[in-house]
Amino acid sequence: MSDATILDGYQNLVAEKKLPQGQKKTLLAAIELFSEQGFDGTSTAQIAERAGVSQATIFKYYKTKNDLLNAVIEPVISELLPRLQGDFIADIEENSANSRADLVNFIVFNRFAFLKQNRQVIRIVLQELLTKPDFVGEIVRAFQARLAESPRLVESNLGILLEKHPEYQPMDLLRIIAGPLAAYFMQRFVFFPDREFAEERDLKLIAKQILLILN
Repeated sequence: MSDATILDGYQNLVAEKKLPQGQKKTLLAAIELFSEQGFDGTSTAQIAERAGVSQATIFKYYKTKNDLLNAVIEPVISELLPRLQGDFIADIEENSANSRADLVNFIVFNRFAFLKQNRQVIRIVLQELLTKPDFVGEIVRAFQARLAESPRLVESNLGILLEKHPEYQPMDLLRIIAGPLAAYFMQRFVFFPDREFAEERDLKLIAKQILLILN
């Protein structure tokens, strides 16, 4: 799996954009602090201090802190996550699993490692998805566009996963796999962040449950 994180990618993404330097510094400081402290635990004064700008500069570009959050999250969802899906597709191609069990286990462990590595930003994204359902459609469309770039790889792996259930659609498969992973992520890092988990055992159990549906 690639060692690139969402925060690394976000820095590069902002650097590419044609924005005033004060606005770029504000966006970078905001995503760092929202990740570290949460949205509610971060003030615009803290963002201004981290960015090295005045609060007046922040409010020049964003009327409210919520507007700033939307500006931070939108490119993560519409641009950055789809880019990082390209790394995942490359990982699948390199892995070359030939059995359904091997492929499901690879996907479960690979994707949870990604979620864990980026858990601070993923928490912000999930919170936004709960309040802005339109973001879900954006993620799905961007993900489908990325998959369309590797039709042979997608077709071969779908064939392995859906051999017993050709009636399932790719979106059915996405729900079957993403649902348990998202639930476990929320358990680990949102609801019970201080509890100890047997991660390898838990992930193997999730993979087993997914296989029961696909077999």
